[in-house]
Amino acid sequence: MVATEGGDGGFSVREVSRVDALTGLPTFAGLHSFLSEPAAAVFLDIDGFRLVNHHFGFRAGDEVLAGLGAWLKEETEAVHGLAFRVAGDEFILLLPGQTLSDAAAIANRLVSTCATMPWPPAGSEGSRVGITLSAVVFVADQDLPGKLRGTLDSFAEKLYQCEVASGRAHGNVVTAG
Repeated sequence: MVATEGGDGGFSVREVSRVDALTGLPTFAGLHSFLSEPAAAVFLDIDGFRLVNHHFGFRAGDEVLAGLGAWLKEETEAVHGLAFRVAGDEFILLLPGQTLSDAAAIANRLVSTCATMPWPPAGSEGSRVGITLSAVVFVADQDLPGKLRGTLDSFAEKLYQCEVASGRAHGNVVTAG
C-alpha cells in the first residue's frame, strides 16, 4: 500500500501507522507491501539496549535509536534495500536481489562498523555511548508479517544460543536456516 498525504499537507493516520515517528523508518505494519517475493533479510538487535536507557536516560536512548535508524536507512539504501523498525530496538533490513551470503557480509560489516561508532552520532546533543548489534540473516517471505512476533522470538533465542556457545554477549551474526 502506498501512504497518502493528508488533506492539510500532514501525514494521514494510515501513513503514520506505517512510519516510525522516532526513526522515520517504515514499521512492521508496512512490511507486507514490500514482500511480493522472498528476499534476503537481516534482523538486527541492539545488544543490551536497556542499559543505555538506564545509564544515560530515555532521551539519550531515543537519540541513539533515531541516529541508528538514519544510519541503517543510508546503509541499506546503498545496497538497494529497505530498513524497517519492527520493535523497540529491533530492525529488519530487506535486501532484494542479494543472496544470503551477500546479506551475511552486509550484516557483518554493519555489526563491525556500528561497534566503532559513537552514538548518538555527531550533531546531536548529549553523551556519546557505544552500542553493539547482533544479527540474524534469513529469507523473508510473504508470511513474515503474520508471524513476526514468533519469528523475532526465535531470532532472539538463536542469538542467545550463539552468545552461550561463543562466550560473546554482543556482535554476533548467525544465519537462520
